[in-house]
Amino acid sequence: MGDCVCPLAKFFWKRLCPKKINIFNWLAWKDRILTLEKLASRGCNRLPMATCVLCHAAIESVDHLFLHCSLARQVWWYFGRLLNLLGPPSALHLIWDRWRSSVRPDCRDIGDLVVKSIVWNIWLARNDYMFNATVVYAHALILKIDRMLLTWISTAAEGPTSKLEEHSSTIRQSLEFHNTSVEGSGDVPILEGGRDLHTG
Repeated sequence: MGDCVCPLAKFFWKRLCPKKINIFNWLAWKDRILTLEKLASRGCNRLPMATCVLCHAAIESVDHLFLHCSLARQVWWYFGRLLNLLGPPSALHLIWDRWRSSVRPDCRDIGDLVVKSIVWNIWLARNDYMFNATVVYAHALILKIDRMLLTWISTAAEGPTSKLEEHSSTIRQSLEFHNTSVEGSGDVPILEGGRDLHTG
């Protein structure tokens, strides 16, 4: 009985992101965070409905918020194309087993970091909208995730960093591109297929 170890422990807790983000991702994976759906089921939702505040298209469950919301889909699409990752699974509980197992082995380390950063930053964007009425576009969210990933990689030990160096270069180019775009044309939200709200 003492030898029973969660298979995720081999990689989940040993990566480069802060402990609080690891813990939050674990709770989200277990559907233990207080989404509006969860609050409504407990009779604790102070809002008139449990609809996602980021897209207003469906009930805010963990699967909708982090995978199916239009904002989440734009971010997933972007990093999937940028780093040759798979599209997100249909449900969050699949992400650390079936989805991760399907990712190319040489992309799993960066994939782990991308997933954790996307989930964390979507939660922050959701809270910022709910409590501060601040709208966060996909373009701005991608910038935040780029910066976060580069910070995590840069603080790693030499061994892990060398394995991620190729991905780090790609992310750095993405950051430079988006910084230039913001300076030149404002904060333009990116949509699936490379379109934006101004060009359709």
